[in-house]
Amino acid sequence: IYALFHQAPSAVCVIRIVKDELVFELANEKYQRLMGQSNIEGKRLFDVFPKLAEENPELTDTIHKVAFEGETFRASEKEVLIDC
Repeated sequence: IYALFHQAPSAVCVIRIVKDELVFELANEKYQRLMGQSNIEGKRLFDVFPKLAEENPELTDTIHKVAFEGETFRASEKEVLIDC
């Protein structure tokens, strides 16, 4: 499954909660290139994208509610600006 994930034709990542932190468990090369990053597996989300919380406080609040409080979030689309 690991090899299949990394060979996916689209940009894909998996983020896991580790000790109250969001950590990249998997990120294929297409995702890392799209985000202008490399070697992000095992790194915390906000270490990889430090401006994400600062520039998108509403998103950060939503992520916290979903990941740590179990709140449901639904949207047909959501614009997120990431400074890569």
